[in-house]
Amino acid sequence: MKITYKADNPQNWIKNISRQLNVPVIDGKIEVPETLGKGFIQQLTFSSDLTIYFFEIALKFPIKIIREESTNVNIFPIMFWISENDISQVTNKETKKLSLNSPYGIFFPSSHISTEMYLPANEKISNITVVLSINWFTENILNTDFRRYYFYHNLILIFPLLLYFKFCEKYFT
Repeated sequence: MKITYKADNPQNWIKNISRQLNVPVIDGKIEVPETLGKGFIQQLTFSSDLTIYFFEIALKFPIKIIREESTNVNIFPIMFWISENDISQVTNKETKKLSLNSPYGIFFPSSHISTEMYLPANEKISNITVVLSINWFTENILNTDFRRYYFYHNLILIFPLLLYFKFCEKYFT
């Protein structure tokens, strides 16, 4: 099975997924159909500048998720792969294994980048994704004009941004 979405509007993401899975969204949540496995996908929208997704699923067969390149440069996700089981992700023809224990547990891409994620069968997969607007980020986190200019113009507009981070073990022991 293949699920495709575009990272243009975070508030529409769960609706897009529900249409492809042919299940309803109830209170911002999708229950995975028994034919696919078990688990849920939850969306919490706090404002147009902040949306959080959380999912915990176990699939009966592998699923390919394609995140298509977007032209909306005002949003970016920070994805936390919090399961112990790896998923494979292909970005720019390079494959990474993402999980709590991998060097790539935190994924921070700009909207310019397409990715393919391969979720394995018969394993618990958990993810928390925080989607922020660049406007909110630059106004609240990057609080000087120089930082705002550097981040927005050099990292977002000029070239696609793709960062990975490892979870720090001291926070999980």
